[in-house]
Amino acid sequence: MISESIAVNNSTPTKIIDSVNFHQQIYVHNEHGSAIYLGGSNDTTSTGFELANNSSTTMRIPQDNELYCIGSSESGNVIVVRPD
Repeated sequence: MISESIAVNNSTPTKIIDSVNFHQQIYVHNEHGSAIYLGGSNDTTSTGFELANNSSTTMRIPQDNELYCIGSSESGNVIVVRPD
C-alpha cells in the first residue's frame, strides 16, 4: 500500500489517482481544512462529490480512470491510501 499527502487548491483540480490497468480500492481522508470535491478532470465545487473536512471515504476507481480533487478554500492536504 502507498500512503501520500497531496496538496489541493481551490482553482484547478488536482489529480490524486493515476489511471492504471486494474481497478483500485482507495481510501481518501480530508485534512484540507474545509470541504473538498472529488471527480473527474473538470471537477468543480458544484459538480464534485463533497467530502467534509476531517472526513474519510473509501472508493473503488474503475480500470483506466483517474480521480481529481478541488478544495473549497485556498489550500490544504488530502491523504490517499492506495495499492502499489
